[in-house]
Amino acid sequence: MKSISKRLLLLSFFLALIATLTLFLYLQSLNTSNETPRKITILVAKETIAARSIIESKMVQEIQVPDDSIFNDYLKDSSKIIGEYTKDVIMKNEGFRSENLISKNNGEISIMIDNNNRAISINATGASAVSNLLKPGDRVDVVASLPEKKEATETVRPESSKIILQNLQVLAVDKSINREDTVKAKTDIQEEVPATFLVTLSVPLLDIEKLVLAETIGSLKLVLRPLDKENNVDTKGAVWQDLTKTTADNTKSIPPASAPTDKTVLYTVKRGDTLKSISLSFYGDEEKFYLIKEANNIQNENRILVGEVIKVPMN
Repeated sequence: MKSISKRLLLLSFFLALIATLTLFLYLQSLNTSNETPRKITILVAKETIAARSIIESKMVQEIQVPDDSIFNDYLKDSSKIIGEYTKDVIMKNEGFRSENLISKNNGEISIMIDNNNRAISINATGASAVSNLLKPGDRVDVVASLPEKKEATETVRPESSKIILQNLQVLAVDKSINREDTVKAKTDIQEEVPATFLVTLSVPLLDIEKLVLAETIGSLKLVLRPLDKENNVDTKGAVWQDLTKTTADNTKSIPPASAPTDKTVLYTVKRGDTLKSISLSFYGDEEKFYLIKEANNIQNENRILVGEVIKVPMN
């Protein structure tokens, strides 16, 4: 009897222990089910965004999602999304990932061009492009030199040189689009300046034809601009007569006594012009041609060239 009583007592103890454990687990499950899952905020596309589109703030929205590792690679900072470009289509409510975006610094030239500009490459040499010292990001001016053009024995266009475009951004030198890559390539190769290479420029759309024509009929030189100078200068160009002028001619501060000094008009010589006809046009008197002659240091009044820019003194 005592043996049976002990067994029943042990059985009762174990049953009570199991019941207590079961109740504890049940209560724990109730507490767990009442807890609110932790959530995080991520950024997703508010609408479907086409590939290679710039992302605007109106295309992005915040949503709450469970705090799960699957969202770890989603971008949560809008500054890393807005203003960037999409590499592929991003569907509505799809999160943004770094690998789905194109940064302006990743080397795609089409993204680096301003809206009103176009990218165009021109042939260059060490002599025409600052000894191959140009790097992407530099700013340059373009000087065009045009040869003399004659019809029969008459010169219709004198040999001339002029800055035709200013403050253009260098997008690439050959295939280098980053300044660091350009420097590294030169250091690694350790070669002389190449005979020819390509410089890709960002050029305003309305100046593209001018640049192409100048390269076709003449020759171009690129002039490196300093970093702290943004102002453009409207130059009058140069013709061969300017090469014969001395420094004294160019810096003369006192004009001829007979030449008015209040105002000067620049005039481009046209076919058939003479100093007397220009004088008649401006002064109403062809005999005042000597004012123009003296103001421009013209030795022979019968020798002015078509396309030459001369100064016409005015009262």
